[in-house]
Amino acid sequence: MDRAPMIFASIRLVLFVGIFIYVAFIQSHISRKEQGMRFFIGGFLLLAFGGALDIFYNELVKTGIIPIPNAAVPFQIAINFGGYILGVAFIVIGIYRWSLSVAVLQSTLQEVRELKDELIAQNASLQEKSRDLEIRTVDYLQQREAAIASEKSKTNFLRNTSHELRTPLNAIIGLSEILKSGQAKDARQAEEFAGMILTSGRTLLKTIDTILEIARIRADDYAPSLKQQSLEDALEQSLSVARPKAQTKNIGITCTPPPEQAPTAIFDATATSHVLIRLLDNAVTYSPANSEITIESGFTGQGSNRQVKVSIKDQGPGIDPDFLDSIFELFSRAERWQNRGATADDGSGTGLGLALCYRMTEVQNGRLDIQSDGTNGTQCNLYLPAPETGETDSALALP
Repeated sequence: MDRAPMIFASIRLVLFVGIFIYVAFIQSHISRKEQGMRFFIGGFLLLAFGGALDIFYNELVKTGIIPIPNAAVPFQIAINFGGYILGVAFIVIGIYRWSLSVAVLQSTLQEVRELKDELIAQNASLQEKSRDLEIRTVDYLQQREAAIASEKSKTNFLRNTSHELRTPLNAIIGLSEILKSGQAKDARQAEEFAGMILTSGRTLLKTIDTILEIARIRADDYAPSLKQQSLEDALEQSLSVARPKAQTKNIGITCTPPPEQAPTAIFDATATSHVLIRLLDNAVTYSPANSEITIESGFTGQGSNRQVKVSIKDQGPGIDPDFLDSIFELFSRAERWQNRGATADDGSGTGLGLALCYRMTEVQNGRLDIQSDGTNGTQCNLYLPAPETGETDSALALP
């Protein structure tokens, strides 16, 4: 049994070689974590099996199955101590490699977090750019639609302007040729033709003046002189212009309160007089004979919404509600208001008056609207800024 130490040493050596092969080979195909695990397990097995072999060997010696060796076998000692040392080394290497794996994992997780943050930032940037692109797209589409509408408006404006200018011009030229060639039957017919030429000339001048006035307001060349003042003069001017024409049709005009008791507002005197004259002239033009026109003025609203309101209501045929949205467009009478224009006494309207009134009201920070159900007349409402302090007479209050 003197060979027993050598046999146990050989078993330990075989175990050592097997574990070494398990740990050392195919390292390039596995991760550091698995490499550390292999070293750790290999070291643990070396220590465990080596210890078990030593315990088993010592038990055999104690029981006398194996005689006590006379002297230590150097080979056995080297293998025993080498196995223990190598086992400890493997465990240390395993722990080291495992820590490297943990460090790499932490570094990878940090990189993942940074990449995630960067991805979130880029995603937010892309969303912001997407929103900006959507806004730009909407703006582009709106501008495109506005450009198309503007081009269409210009085309319609030129077409209607041409029509409105050509009609009186044709009348002037045709009637002038008749008079020049002496084709008038008598002096009375010649006088009638001359009157028609005069009317056509005035209509032409009115159209040109209105177009120029609208162009001036659109170009911001009109600088309103806004002052706190009474509406008395503006109402008196509009009444003085409208009454002669109203008397020819036996149309009564009632102003409540009278002009001398009119409220005070903040407005441009010239522009407001022009608006009231045109609105009242329209009311007279489109009202039937023996009818009534009422003018009411007063305050409406409370606080910051307090305004001065002037309403002019006639008993004419009214305006189809479907046309009210476009009533302030240029040449609206020529394109959409034929039903109302059919009752005009002379048909001389150009469809520019309300468009000009609307723009003259806007430059004064005012508002103009028209109400009608299409059967019971028309009511035009002019709203002007009211003074911050001033009249509070309840008699001047309007709904």
